[in-house]
Amino acid sequence: RTVARTDMYWSLYYVSTPRQRWNQFTIPYKPPGNGALTMYGTATEVRDLDDMIAQQAEGAQKPVCLGSSTAYGAYLQAALPDLQVYETPNTNAGFLEGIRGGHCEAIVNAYPYATDFIAERRDRGECGINGKPVGVIGSSLGFGLSQFAVGVSREQPVAVTEAISYWLNVLMTCAPGDAEGACPEGSGLSLFEQYSAYGRDDPAACGYVQYPVEGAGNKISNGAIAGIVVGCVVLLAIVFFVIMHIKRRAEMQRIRERFVKQVARNITIGDSPNTVSAEKLAKEIDHIGSGNGKITKAELKAWLQDEKLGKVEEKDFELLWAVMDADKSGEVDAVQFCVYLSCCGNEFEKVHGELAKMTKSQKVQFASQRICSLSKGELEMLEEQEENDE
Repeated sequence: RTVARTDMYWSLYYVSTPRQRWNQFTIPYKPPGNGALTMYGTATEVRDLDDMIAQQAEGAQKPVCLGSSTAYGAYLQAALPDLQVYETPNTNAGFLEGIRGGHCEAIVNAYPYATDFIAERRDRGECGINGKPVGVIGSSLGFGLSQFAVGVSREQPVAVTEAISYWLNVLMTCAPGDAEGACPEGSGLSLFEQYSAYGRDDPAACGYVQYPVEGAGNKISNGAIAGIVVGCVVLLAIVFFVIMHIKRRAEMQRIRERFVKQVARNITIGDSPNTVSAEKLAKEIDHIGSGNGKITKAELKAWLQDEKLGKVEEKDFELLWAVMDADKSGEVDAVQFCVYLSCCGNEFEKVHGELAKMTKSQKVQFASQRICSLSKGELEMLEEQEENDE
C-alpha cells in the first residue's frame, strides 16, 4: 500500500472502498452480461448463496472456494459471515485444484470468470471434474461489488488516468454494426465486440444440469421422503435468512436516513449528496471531530445522540460504524465519510422532501443546532434562503 509495485491494474479489477483510498480509478465499466458474484463448479441442487449457506449448515454442501487476498472475497465474507469458505489462489488452476482435491464443489467469483473457467474446461476436454459436469450454479448475488475499472497508482499523474478513461469511454460507446460510425461490425474496435469474441458466454457449455434426475419410479422411497423433510427444513432456513436479510436492509435504510437528518441539522442539503459542497462537508467533519479532518467512534456517537431526533440504538450505531470504518483504523476520514454519504441518495431525496413540506418555524426549529453556530451574516442568508423557498 505504501510502495507501488506496478503502475496499473488491468482486467476485472473491482472498485471497492479500500481500493479507492489507495488507487486512482478510471471510469467504471461492466463487461457484456453480468458482473456480479456468481457460484460455479460441480455442486447441484443449490438455488443461490442463501441456499448454499442453509445446506452447509445441514452438512449437505462443502465450503465454497474463494480467491485468497481478494477484494470480493473479503466483501463476501463480511456480507455473508455464515458462508463456509476455502481459500485458494485466485486463478483457474487454483480453483480447479480446489475441486479436484475435494475441498469444494462450488467456486464464487465474478460472472465473467465463471464463464471463462467453464470455457477453459471445455477447450481442454475437462468438462467432467471428479465425474461431474461443471457449470454456473443458481442465481448470482443480487447486491455487492459489480463495477470494474482500471486501477492506476497514485504515483502516476492524474492526466494518465484521465487519458485512459477517455479511450475506455470511446471504446465502450463505440457501437458495432453502425455502418456510418467509427466501429463498423467486424472491426474489433468495440470493447463489447472484443469481449464477446471470446465465445465464452455459454454457462452450459459443459452440459451442467442444476437439478439432475437420477431415476424414476412409481413409489416414493425412504430416501425421497427424507429428502422432502430435509427440503422443508432447508426452506424454513431460507425463509429465515431472507427475513434476516430484509430486516438488515431495513436497518441500514433507517440508519442512513438518521445520518442524513443529522447532517441536515447542521448544513443545508438538497435532494442528493452531490448538492453538498466539499467546503460544507469539510466544515461538518471538523464540527463532528476535533478539527483534524478525522472522526473517532466516540465523536461520531456523540454527534448522533441528538435528543430532538431521538436516541440511536446501540446496535444501529455499531452497524453504522462498521460500515464507515471499513479499514478498522478506529477513525473515519473525509474519504470514508464522503463515500458513505454518497450511498445515501434515496435518503437525501426523502429528507429534502420532508424539509420542503415544513413551515418556516418548523425549519428553524429543526435547524436550531446549525443556527446556534452561525454568524449574523450567515443567519441573514439562511433566512433569505428560507423565504425564497417559500
